[in-house]
Amino acid sequence: MAKKYSKESIVYENNKLIDALTPMGLEFRRSDIQFGDMLSEVMVITKYPSVLGTAWLSKITKISGVTLNIHAEPTSPTLLMTELEEQMKTISMKLTGSNINELTRRRLETEQKDILNLREVIEDKNEKVVLMTITVFLRAIDKDTLESLKTRVKNIASGNGLKVRTISFRQQESLKTVSPYFQHQKSILNLGEQIMPMSTASASFPFNNSGVNHGKGVLLGKDAGGGILLIDLWKRGGDITNSNLTLLGVSGVGKSATIKEILMQEYAQGTKIIILDPEREYKEMCMNVHGSWINIGSGDVGGRINPFQVKSIPLDDDDDDDDDDDEISFGSDITNLVRLHFQFLRSFYRLYFRMLSESEIALLEEVTEIMYANFDITYDTNISTKSPKDFPVMEDLYNTAIKESENDDLSDSMKERYENIILAIRAGAIGADSNLWNGITTLESTDDFIVLDTYDLQNSDINLKRTQYFNACTWIWEQVSANRDEKIIMVVDEAYLMADPEVPQTLMFLRDVEKRIRKYNGGLFVISHSVVDFLHENIKQYGQALLDMPSFKFFMGTDGKDLQEAVNIMQFTDKEADILSKKQRGHAIAYIGSKKVHAIVHIEQWELDMFGSAGGK
Repeated sequence: MAKKYSKESIVYENNKLIDALTPMGLEFRRSDIQFGDMLSEVMVITKYPSVLGTAWLSKITKISGVTLNIHAEPTSPTLLMTELEEQMKTISMKLTGSNINELTRRRLETEQKDILNLREVIEDKNEKVVLMTITVFLRAIDKDTLESLKTRVKNIASGNGLKVRTISFRQQESLKTVSPYFQHQKSILNLGEQIMPMSTASASFPFNNSGVNHGKGVLLGKDAGGGILLIDLWKRGGDITNSNLTLLGVSGVGKSATIKEILMQEYAQGTKIIILDPEREYKEMCMNVHGSWINIGSGDVGGRINPFQVKSIPLDDDDDDDDDDDEISFGSDITNLVRLHFQFLRSFYRLYFRMLSESEIALLEEVTEIMYANFDITYDTNISTKSPKDFPVMEDLYNTAIKESENDDLSDSMKERYENIILAIRAGAIGADSNLWNGITTLESTDDFIVLDTYDLQNSDINLKRTQYFNACTWIWEQVSANRDEKIIMVVDEAYLMADPEVPQTLMFLRDVEKRIRKYNGGLFVISHSVVDFLHENIKQYGQALLDMPSFKFFMGTDGKDLQEAVNIMQFTDKEADILSKKQRGHAIAYIGSKKVHAIVHIEQWELDMFGSAGGK
């Protein structure tokens, strides 16, 4: 039906379009909105890093189900200058503090330098200044999908130095702010208002061009358009905030050759490499570069890692802005390391002693405390003076459990629990697995190319493999964190072994390494077969972080459910999905920061010869 307004114009009402745009109903709750058949939530960016580069919002804008509302209005440069002065005073006070550690000092000095550069831009170049607020509108079909989407946004934001918060109890005002009717609510804008130069605000939008050329780094090949792929893993700025890399692909698509190419070039440029290798794919390459190949899967004398040796993890930056309740602590006090080591042991016990109940695991922890006390180690012991021979081994745990079980005052049910844990410990203490853990740590290497091989465990029980894999990861982390001035790459191949749905703490550990390794001038490389490896309901919140947080991601050929999950999560186009489904050797959809390219890896024959025959070419 048409309504006539004048002889010159007729306006038609498109009822179908109106019905499609109008929600069936709105219900505003504490932190979300029932938006017709959809569930929505509005968040706001509340914290920004001191420096933002080109296309710094692009990683978030590319997520399906996410809409950004950017509000910017001109303001006086005086406001920003005043704020910068206050920040400089705060930094100066912190730098003069007596308890400041070296990592915090470096970070504060970097912030101080950034502020001085920004002041110079505003004063000398007359840079315009704006008040900017960015609100994030999420849409999903149900609560679980919304939570998954929110986790992904937070992970990506955190990886780029941003912090995103839910606007609790104010979703109605927030919806008005993100709506296309420009009904901006000042109270919402104030929550995330940030003063910034116009150049930084305008640089939030993505721009694309052919190839990636960082001027130095790893030369991988070309993209489909012929542009060069020269990638600097240690570059910082803009959308590249870490040196982490995730590579996924099925067998036969060049996954091993691609990662070896990157490692070879990094090693040639002075980067230290430590690889956890379950498939013996790196032995020949290690020998060819005269590195250290160490068998930690057979119980060889030189490859033992005693799980009861407390790791000497260096001080962490206690000014970390991450606030996850489920985050594993990496230590902030050198006298607190025994307490922190018990977090590792809880995961170790759950992986290895799968037959024990939670109450029996709790009893085993009590026995462990008694065992450590017999070695004059308490929760408050400073272990920096201890050597490997000062720590108990698996047989000590076994003997302690036996001794405690001989108490005549124990109830029948308690005696049964002791019998169960003694039986569980036996294999690792005096039985078939004792060669792995019943002895002091002998693993030691100062080489710059180290391969820890667990291949001899391939025919072992999956619990045994996962336990030693996790044990080795913690040893590698100790090496990574030992020297903050040394560039180092931690390679976790066949990472699905960390993706245990029944022990999510192991993948949580890997997620937390991902977040912190940049502080130690390092990078984490995670290599596995497929996205599905990390998407079980119990571990998805940690597994997806391994896809969201790295600045460098390579997706190689795949098919079936793995392909569908990759398309759903990464929002690949039909053309990109077709590239993956063809499983062409050396072809990948690669994310370099926020830039996505069809990468074609090129490797010279002499390099393939250096890699060796294992793992395919």
